[in-house]
Amino acid sequence: MLMDSFEVENFRSLKHLKLEKLARVNLLVGKNNSGKTSVLEAIYVLTRIEVADWFELLESMRGLEESDQDFRSLFYGFNVNNTIKVKSTYKGAKRDLGRFRFQLEPIPESITRRRRKGQKALIVSIWLGGEKQAHVLEMTRDTGEEAVYESISEGADDFIEDGLPEKLAERHESNFLSTTISLDALSEQLSDLTLNREAETLIDIMRQIDPRIVSMSLDSKGKIYFDLGKSFSMLSPINLMGEGVQRLLSIVTAIASTSGGIIIIDELDNGLHYSALRTLWKGILVAAREYDVQIIATTHSEEALRHLTWVLDDEKQSVYRDDIAAYSLIRADDDTVRSYRHDYGQLEYAIEHGIEVRN
Repeated sequence: MLMDSFEVENFRSLKHLKLEKLARVNLLVGKNNSGKTSVLEAIYVLTRIEVADWFELLESMRGLEESDQDFRSLFYGFNVNNTIKVKSTYKGAKRDLGRFRFQLEPIPESITRRRRKGQKALIVSIWLGGEKQAHVLEMTRDTGEEAVYESISEGADDFIEDGLPEKLAERHESNFLSTTISLDALSEQLSDLTLNREAETLIDIMRQIDPRIVSMSLDSKGKIYFDLGKSFSMLSPINLMGEGVQRLLSIVTAIASTSGGIIIIDELDNGLHYSALRTLWKGILVAAREYDVQIIATTHSEEALRHLTWVLDDEKQSVYRDDIAAYSLIRADDDTVRSYRHDYGQLEYAIEHGIEVRN
C-alpha cells in the first residue's frame, strides 16, 4: 500500500497543508520557507511514531544540541496552545492507517524524576487502522536522558512493547536522507545487504550511471570499493568516484534497505552536476519499483525537474510516467501552505510557465 494522502496541522512551520493523490515518487518544490522540509519531518515522525527516539533524530537533523532541544520547537509559531495533528491514508485501505495528535501538558507533581525547570510533557495520542480509541503516551526528556514514552491509556503498555501491528509495520518503515552523505551509515547498510545476498540488484542499478562497474565490495574497516574492470589495476575507493555515483548509491542503498517502506530525501539532487541528473532519475525510478518503496523528496532545482521530464519523454521510460507527481508548495496570505499537483503530462508545462521552485 502506498500512502495516498497526507495532512498536517500546526507542525513546525506548517499551519496547515494537505497532499493528495500521492504517487510512488513525489517531489516537493517551492520557494524557501514554503515548508518543504517541515513536510518531510512530519512524514518521518508519522513513520516512526511508535518509538520515542524520533524526537532526538528529528532535532539532530536540524543541528540542534541536546541543551537546545525543546518540545516547543515542534509547534507552529512555538505556540504550545496549538494542537499538532498529522494523518495519512493509503491506497486500497478503507480506513486511515495512521493518525496522531500532539499536545503539551505540565508534568504532574506526583511524578518524581529529574527534569528541566518548567519542563512539560508531550502528550502523544495515536490512532491506528481506524481505531476509535487512541493509544495515549507521555513523552518526557529528563536532564541528560533520552526521550522516553510512558503509557497513559489502557493498552498503551502493550503498544510500547509490541509496536505497530503487522499490517502497518512495513509502511511505517522509513529512511531519511539529509543533504550530506554519511559514508559510515552507507557502509553499514551495504554490509547488511551483502550479508543477505541482496546487493546484486543494487549493482545492476548502479551500472546505469557507470557501465564499467563490475562489482562492489567492502574491506574489513567498512570502506567501499568498486571493481571497474580489467582496465583498472586496482579497486577504486568510492571517495574517488563522482558525486553522482555517491549520491545515487546512497539513495539506492537506502531504498534497498527499506523495502516496502518510505524514503524521505531532502534536496534529492544536492551537489550533483546537471550531467548526472538523468542517470540519477533512471536509477531512482527503477529502484523504487524494484523494492516497492515510496519516495517523498524535495528539490530546489528546476534543472532536476527538466531532466526528469526528459527521462520520462523517452519511450523506454514511459512505463514510469504514472509513478511520479510534483507538488508546488505556496504559502498563502493566511500562512497556510497550499499544494498544487503536477503529473507527468502537466509538469513540463508547469516548468515553462513558472512553477515555484526557488527564490
